[in-house]
Amino acid sequence: MSKLTDTVRLSRIATKGIHLHVAEAGPLNGPLVFLLHGFPKFWYSWRNQIQPLASRGFRIIAPDRRGYNVDFSATWRMTQTLR
Repeated sequence: MSKLTDTVRLSRIATKGIHLHVAEAGPLNGPLVFLLHGFPKFWYSWRNQIQPLASRGFRIIAPDRRGYNVDFSATWRMTQTLR
């Protein structure tokens, strides 16, 4: 089996005014499978499932929750204050 970095394509998807960081794998025309993680994880929590599903012809999309991993903006953090 190939390395995860050879299988996964990392990108951003623009939707409703935000850009979500996503991990994609598998053929673009394969049946779509969304892998949704829980709090406080990110796409990498699916690393053991991505390759086997992609190798069986599924198109995998594993988005990061808004505000986690790459999407966690330093600008946003600096503008937040405790009241």
